[in-house]
Amino acid sequence: MTDYASTKFSAAPRRVQFLMPFIIKTLQGIDAPRVLDLGCGMGYLLREIGSVRQDAELIGIDISVPNIELARSYSNRSRDVYINYILADYMNVALEPFDLIVSDSTLQLISQTQHALFGKIAAEIRPGGFLLVTLPNHCFYNTLLLAFRTLLRRVDVPATRRLLLQMANLVYKGYPDNVLKDRINYQFVLPNLKVDLRLLNMLYQDFGFDLVWSHDEDIIIGKLRHSLLCMVRK
Repeated sequence: MTDYASTKFSAAPRRVQFLMPFIIKTLQGIDAPRVLDLGCGMGYLLREIGSVRQDAELIGIDISVPNIELARSYSNRSRDVYINYILADYMNVALEPFDLIVSDSTLQLISQTQHALFGKIAAEIRPGGFLLVTLPNHCFYNTLLLAFRTLLRRVDVPATRRLLLQMANLVYKGYPDNVLKDRINYQFVLPNLKVDLRLLNMLYQDFGFDLVWSHDEDIIIGKLRHSLLCMVRK
């Protein structure tokens, strides 16, 4: 089992570049939006949102101690925007409703039933508010990659991780070792959620989430293929 509380998980800068146009579009027409980044990591996305929407109330939550420590450190260096970072398990914290909850490849890591997780999320999004989330989707590529990860978990020893790092250096030339080492952690993670019709039907019927649009991301070697979903709460 991965110890998320003590593990540093970093998102690549390209994730912020990819998500920001969708976030800006979603927040159009909402004055002083209240935004939660669920699984905020080191706060890169929230700082970018704050640079574009200075009127936004920004909150980030993450269970990882090093992630939140780094997020607070980075934010303290810039006084342009205040971001409230919460170190906690999301399921154990009661929050006031938001106009937007964004979660990039995090919900599938939370060990809760789908009803408990999305029930809490629905209760913390205002009627007419949005959920912008990326999750692994159901496809043949992901099925193969998950089978490979299952095998890796059986041989999770330092030698295996060194081999994976050597392979990553060949595939992702130019990436610093510290960034690639953070990404190696993901190769041993199996998701609890995936996007399929059953999930979408549950979100609509049980929690009143309408799918506004979806976007399937490109395949990246070693990374589960994700879908980006924008949903509005009725």
